[in-house]
Amino acid sequence: MNEKDKKTVESIIFYCNRMQAHVDRFGDDKGIYLSDIQFQDACSSVIINIGEFVGRLSDEFKSEYPDILGARLFV
Repeated sequence: MNEKDKKTVESIIFYCNRMQAHVDRFGDDKGIYLSDIQFQDACSSVIINIGEFVGRLSDEFKSEYPDILGARLFV
């Protein structure tokens, strides 16, 4: 893995941890999510950031780790 991809993956992990922090704070109940616009905004922001960083990964990384960019990343 090249240095750019390494930093990108570290950023993705950072935002995954941020998402977990939001869930820890607000809970993992769908009803809470649907009724709390701040929770929705927090999650949306994290998802957008993860998507931005995924788009920065090199083709070589995507070829070497195809499963990561599939469903596992977004589950």
